[in-house]
Amino acid sequence: MTASAVEWLLLAVAVLAELGCVLGVVLARDTLDRLHFTAAGSVAGALPVALAVLVRESFTQPGVNALVIAAALAVLGPLLAIETARAIRRQSGR
Repeated sequence: MTASAVEWLLLAVAVLAELGCVLGVVLARDTLDRLHFTAAGSVAGALPVALAVLVRESFTQPGVNALVIAAALAVLGPLLAIETARAIRRQSGR
């Protein structure tokens, strides 16, 4: 399998993952359910895109930047969802 095919495969995986998360957000019943899909979307789409950039650029500056951004999204996306859920819970009095 060539590098170009791997890139396209990773990008297709990212698009399908994001579409699944968007579908989950649309079909979820309430805000707290939607938060699960937004947190998953921050990781599920960013990681394959970063890997595709890494396959194309190797460990040069753009490849390393893509990995750092994907790692930041993987850590900060779920943390943001947790804090948003806590704020919703405090506001609603649950």
